Amino acid sequence: MLAEILHRIAGEDSGHSSYRPRASLAGPERCSRQLTYWRMGKDSRPLPGRAVMVLDDSSWHEELTKNWIRKTAFSLHSEQMPIEVKWEGFDFSIKGSIDGIITDITDQEYLFEHKAVNHFSFNDYAQGKKIPLDYITQCCVYLRGINEVMPIEKAILLIKNKNTAQFCEYLLSYSLPNDLCRLERLWDSRRGLVPASLSLEFPNVVKNAFDKFQEVEDSFNNKTLPPRQYSKSSWRCEYCPFEEVCWEDYEKELISLVKGREEIEDAEDLCAYYLEVSSNHQELGKEKEELRDKIIKILREKGVAEGIAGRYIVRQIIAEISRIDHDLLRTLIDPDILEKAKKEVFQERLIISLKKEG
Repeated sequence: MLAEILHRIAGEDSGHSSYRPRASLAGPERCSRQLTYWRMGKDSRPLPGRAVMVLDDSSWHEELTKNWIRKTAFSLHSEQMPIEVKWEGFDFSIKGSIDGIITDITDQEYLFEHKAVNHFSFNDYAQGKKIPLDYITQCCVYLRGINEVMPIEKAILLIKNKNTAQFCEYLLSYSLPNDLCRLERLWDSRRGLVPASLSLEFPNVVKNAFDKFQEVEDSFNNKTLPPRQYSKSSWRCEYCPFEEVCWEDYEKELISLVKGREEIEDAEDLCAYYLEVSSNHQELGKEKEELRDKIIKILREKGVAEGIAGRYIVRQIIAEISRIDHDLLRTLIDPDILEKAKKEVFQERLIISLKKEG
């Protein structure tokens, strides 16, 4: 009984807030095109109820972690303190609310930022395979804002595995004069120190965030859209509330690209490696998708659908496929009408082949 209705109730409570430059949106992985649609007030697809619950669940994980911190010798204060950051040359500010400030037994203070993520994302972050750039940017924006009232230069970015309660900790330092962030230490609660992550630097962190929001504002004023940041098959597009409006004219865009094959010399090595990875798709599927996105990006920058990369011919096409519309499926009860849940969608495909000699 409850399993039938709880996600539905959560979905009805998934209202979209108004757009404004926020620290949580400032990172380089957040799609500028998505933010522009939001700024334009475009109609958005409501979040599925399950996704709403997942986000709400993250907030509760934060509270649970804070309760455990209060049982240690560390002090936690200034929870949800609002911050505002300005930058010369920009007529807007970036706002947000911090998770808190931690004071250790030597009275040194750190910004505290908590994130709770799924098992697979956590493993990438904990092993240093993937760096949480958006979270790091958020911390740096907060540090810059905090320094309006107190001199704190370091942050503890604590990431929790929702499945196993494992933690990893990014110890960050931020130089205000240089707008430079350094990763001083990555610590995994199970494995200890992760040496491969040491000495990473992230320059112009906060300035890049202001540039990002300025791009959104310029696009809004000029009635244009930034390029798509991800492929349609990516999870970011799949869960984006503006996925439908963003991709609705993509077939026409691709068809309108210049015909003929453009020389794209800078993609030859990518093409060779793409074919190599494709032969081991099951083991290297994620790497193949990353290579695919890089090659498609080069084609888009050239404004063409086909190219010649040294020994390779590259073509980007649109293929029509059938898939289950899961949102519609959830509204259906009778299995006999399952066929009605199918819809025709278009899918990008990248075709690479060796040129014929002669």
